[in-house]
Amino acid sequence: MAIQYINREVSNLRGGEGTQKIYQIKHKGNKSFDDIVHHIASHNSGLKEGDIINAMQSVVRCMTEYMLDGYSVDIDGLGRFKLVCGLKDSATDADKEQAPTKHNAQSLEVKRIKLTTNRRLLSEINQRCHFERAGESLLRTSKYTLEERRQLALQFLDTHPVMHVEDYARLTGLSKTGASLELKVFRQDPESGITSTGRRASLLYVKA
Repeated sequence: MAIQYINREVSNLRGGEGTQKIYQIKHKGNKSFDDIVHHIASHNSGLKEGDIINAMQSVVRCMTEYMLDGYSVDIDGLGRFKLVCGLKDSATDADKEQAPTKHNAQSLEVKRIKLTTNRRLLSEINQRCHFERAGESLLRTSKYTLEERRQLALQFLDTHPVMHVEDYARLTGLSKTGASLELKVFRQDPESGITSTGRRASLLYVKA
């Protein structure tokens, strides 16, 4: 089975000048729950779609109950699921700066479900697939140096309360992907003067 990949050029992930190449699998879309049910039923004549739906929904309910009770859950051939908690997104900066011992149960929420993939699954995928190149994506470069781009961002934030990735891309001439990667480097550097607020899907950049 062929997996198509793209050779993509991105900004230096270490925050320096120049570019580097990374490899990305070409995404074809998403398969729904109904797609999975239909696929299983079509390859197993003794199983009806209704029975498959009931069984899968029962597995999800059981997993939820176990994880809420503090257990991790192993699904043979897939991996281990485990809840990860943290401060609520509504927590203020003052709350985040407090020592962990000062936080109470009301300030926490489940942030994500961590999946540790079973090694056998990864091994089986590698055994059954081969890669085909699907193209190349070259990076739009900027006429400014990294430090000049940082200064442009700070100047923008002098007159705007927040900055979007699109704003930084327009200011610097970088692609949206390159701008996003570079802003990530800035927000991880406490001396850059730039940090972020909000969630991943709606991340905004502000002055530190």
